[in-house]
This record gives sequence, structure tokens and C-alpha cells, in this order.
Amino acid sequence: MRLCTLLLLCAGLVQAQVLNNASLTGKYYFAQLQVTASGGQASDGRNASGSITFNGTGGYTYTGKLGVGSGAMAASSGSGTYTVASAGSVTLTSPIRNSLQVRAWLSSNLNVLVGASTEASDNTNDIFVAIKAPTANITNSVLNGAYSGGYLVLPNGASTAIKSSLVALTPNGNGQFTRVAITGHAADQAGRNVSQEATSSTYAINADGSGTANFGAAASLFNGARDIFVSQDGNYLLA
Repeated sequence: MRLCTLLLLCAGLVQAQVLNNASLTGKYYFAQLQVTASGGQASDGRNASGSITFNGTGGYTYTGKLGVGSGAMAASSGSGTYTVASAGSVTLTSPIRNSLQVRAWLSSNLNVLVGASTEASDNTNDIFVAIKAPTANITNSVLNGAYSGGYLVLPNGASTAIKSSLVALTPNGNGQFTRVAITGHAADQAGRNVSQEATSSTYAINADGSGTANFGAAASLFNGARDIFVSQDGNYLLA
């Protein structure tokens, strides 16, 4: 199980206009990590990612993949409801667990939605991030320049080997990352901060903004192949 949210440019959360349900409409890509704790350790870890489509009137559908504990990611789909307040706060039913409410904020450009469930009664915590999907075809060239973000992973859904890090990426617009620098720690490696480089990393973007990236095996904190999602302007990336 892994969730990496790389918000590549700061998205302002101060709204200049009055918003409503119609302000959140169309296709977004999302990633969500949910953990239920017991005795100070994760007892149930789940993550989901894929596309989520808001209908502009308070309903959404999603399709993607869901991972539970140490199990492999499997196809998942469903639906839910949402409400957008005038100031830009959003309440939506959790894609992973429909009985929970995600409290989120919509960015001023309407391209980013970030939130978490705050009212669970059973020590369940999560983070939810969504970015606006492209409305026109894009290519590898949309990723070009310097990017930074954060990464959190619970291997096999357990907190005993939790890893977290800050990641700096430099894609060249042609399917390669010329630099991937990671600073972070892993709980099963004395928990000390280390700096690593994921060399020979590559990516491939599909026309709809979905794609894949491979960060190799050089960095223990951030490695391997994974699905990625990119926004229309290339400013935001989920991996």
C-alpha cells in the first residue's frame, strides 16, 4: 500500500467568488489513504486511487483501484454525495468508507481538493487529495521543470515500517526524471532522517493525464513502479 501526494505548486485556498455544488464538476484524479489504529498501531490500512467525476449537483462516481492491508490493488468503483459551501469548504462521502465524511477545501482555481475525515469514532484517520483531470489531450511534455511534494507509505498496511519523505522531482518533458531527491525516514530503519537519490527514473503520460512512473530501486524510501496522474497544466501530480 502506498500513497504519494505531490502537490507541485501551492494552491491558494482563499476564495474570491461565492461557490456552490456547481463549482465542483467534471473529472478529477484522486488518491486517498485511510488507517484505523488500535493500541497505537495500524490495524486496518486501505488506499484508493483513480478518477472521480462530480456531476455539479451534489453527486459523484468514481472508478479506480483499492488496496486493503497487504493485499494487491484491485478494481473498485462506487458513488457518493458532496456539498460545496460558499467559502469553498467541501463535505463528501469517503470513497473508501461511505459512512465517513471527508471535510475538504477547494482551491481558488478549482483545480485541487484536499481534505480528511475528522468525525470517525473508531480511531480512523485519512487524507484525500484530488486534482482536476485534463480536458484535452496531453503528452510527456506537460511534466517539465522543478516539482516538490510529500510521500507517505504504510508497507503492507502496517505502521511498524511506515515511511515518510519530502520528494523533489525534475522531469525533462521527454519521459525522464533528471533528478529525484528524497529526504525522509522509515520507522524500521531507526527512524533517522536520510537523503537519497532515485536514479534512472522514468515516466510515461497518457493523453488523458493518467500514466506510469518507475523510480527504480536505488532509493529505499521512494522506489518502484506506480500509477501517476497529472493535471491539465502539469502543475499537479499524484503518484
